[in-house]
Amino acid sequence: PDPQAYEHQEPWPGGRYNHWYFDLNRDWAFATQVETRSRLPHFNAWSPQVHVDYHEMGHESTYFFFPAEKPINANLPEHTMKWGKVFGRGNAKAFDERGWFYYTAESFDLFYPGYGDSWPSFTGAIGMTYEQGGHSSAGAAIRRRDGHVLTLKERLEHHEVTSYATVDTAVSNRTSLVGDFHAFRKSAIDEGRAGTTRSFLIAPAADPGRAGALVATLLRQGIEVHQAGRAFTLQRVRDAMGKDVLDRTFPAGTWVVDLAQPLKRLAKTLLEPRTEIRELYFYDVSAWSLPLAYGVTALQCPVVVPVPLTLVTEVKTPGGGIAAGDAKVGWLLAYHTRGAMEAMVSLLRRGVKIRSARKGFTLGERTWARGTIVVRRNENPDDVAKALAEVGVEHGVSFVPAETGFTEKGIDLGSGSVVPVVKPRIALCGGDGTSSTSFGSTRFLLDQVLGVPYSVVKLSSVGSLDLERFTAVVVPSGSVPSNAYDKLRQFASKGGVVVAFGGSAASLCGKGRLSSVSLENKPAQPTPTSKPKPAKKLKWIEEREAHGRTMRQPGSIFRVELDPAHPVSFGYRTEIAAFKNGSRSFDPAGSGTHVGLIKGAEALSGYVNDAAAKRLEGRAYVTVDRRGRGAFVLFADDPNFRGAWRGLTRLFLNATLLMPQRYLK
Repeated sequence: PDPQAYEHQEPWPGGRYNHWYFDLNRDWAFATQVETRSRLPHFNAWSPQVHVDYHEMGHESTYFFFPAEKPINANLPEHTMKWGKVFGRGNAKAFDERGWFYYTAESFDLFYPGYGDSWPSFTGAIGMTYEQGGHSSAGAAIRRRDGHVLTLKERLEHHEVTSYATVDTAVSNRTSLVGDFHAFRKSAIDEGRAGTTRSFLIAPAADPGRAGALVATLLRQGIEVHQAGRAFTLQRVRDAMGKDVLDRTFPAGTWVVDLAQPLKRLAKTLLEPRTEIRELYFYDVSAWSLPLAYGVTALQCPVVVPVPLTLVTEVKTPGGGIAAGDAKVGWLLAYHTRGAMEAMVSLLRRGVKIRSARKGFTLGERTWARGTIVVRRNENPDDVAKALAEVGVEHGVSFVPAETGFTEKGIDLGSGSVVPVVKPRIALCGGDGTSSTSFGSTRFLLDQVLGVPYSVVKLSSVGSLDLERFTAVVVPSGSVPSNAYDKLRQFASKGGVVVAFGGSAASLCGKGRLSSVSLENKPAQPTPTSKPKPAKKLKWIEEREAHGRTMRQPGSIFRVELDPAHPVSFGYRTEIAAFKNGSRSFDPAGSGTHVGLIKGAEALSGYVNDAAAKRLEGRAYVTVDRRGRGAFVLFADDPNFRGAWRGLTRLFLNATLLMPQRYLK
């Protein structure tokens, strides 16, 4: 039971996670993992009135059950909290009879919709988490600081007793419990009809792939989605910032999420750009809006959509292939859609040689933006058209034949600005020194979502590895050891690219390190008349605790302005929504090419304290430090956070696939 014993020191990556190192208690709302996707249909088929998620916490704690700590998500009705107290009293009675200790209404909130207690609560169930002291360090037995030896048997007994107590409470209150469940779903429909936002509108035109992926995520969760049978015009809708958009026409096929439905509260929570924040305590992140995460526009509509709607049961891949025309020179593919990004990876995996246009041009009276994929006929086998047709159908994109390389405007197709995209081979760093969840989300993206060839290597061994066989080295959030510096420096100088996230990116910056990019602003010189204002001294403990809450910087969403001329930005409009945890960022006045700058001090979604807002405004979210023929691409945070930020996937892929300039034998 000695807590210093080796059996209590859990090694990397930890035992909490699934095969891909995802924390499944954060995945309910995003539904990226097979466990979540397999669970949701059964949950919706049962529609339980009570759902308990059993967990463990640090072994020095006792036992936690509901009621929950604040904040409570503003979309939940009062009766959700009422039942949390009812079940809490039932559990307390059972524990009191045995002389066991517990606590309630502390630590564990009901705000973020991705937990196993909060997500069920948005469906009308009384969702609760029960936490037993123990966690990964406790093992079969462990001695607490007070001398008590906590055993596995004791921990199991506590969960068993709350299980029976919860069932007993539910049975004893079954009539009112089922009545409130029915009232939850009925009132959701009534609220949807009467609310200022009647529906959310998702137009597929800009990027059918990303919009379709968002709709598929909603369908998995049981949310009703319809599709417009014909085009329609609305006098007024609202955008993600709550600003009016006047006289907007929507095409046939626009997806409509009408909030007059039983799962209105879940749909609204997932789709609204900002969830109301009532208390400044966050157990987890403060922002998660799915349209912002997917990089999809979801407009808020105050009226009933005035055209026939069809219920959607599945999302179909749009048609694709090869457009009609003479491909004497080759084929072109616009790069702004999810399908085009996936098609690029598929072509590279098949061995098709492709190029990326670093500048725009006009050909065939059509404007082609930077990043356009160019497939030259003379660089590929005679049957390359067959491969293009298959990839086009698979990913719903259309390759456009180019009869000539002589353009009407801009660069020609033989320009040196039409550069080869190197067939990728990624070294993904893992193990001690990296965040297991950051590693897992990146590995999942490469493996399961995109199919990019990669090898997992130990970060601690990078200094002794042969990196010549790779095109890019990806370092998830963590910290890069100094014994890897020389090898990474050599790798970049020969045309390789090092892509680093969060703390790993920060560990490369500064004096005596690999990158001259700065994390700190140069201090401003005070004017002779300026006197610094003394900080207010907080007198009481509760004052200090309250101040500490306001100074926390939980995960929030910020607007990031991109440099459209840089390859890392290809395929994007000039502004994106990026997830930001904490206030780490890069000095835009310092070294490096600052590709993405945080725009404005106000968070697009979530909470940001005043001090953090001032530190973040205008700072760099992603910076490129050129070294020889290669580069270091530094992200202030993990762009693949929880496998859910699909709107940033292209940013990561561009850094990893478009930046390398080294050819593998």
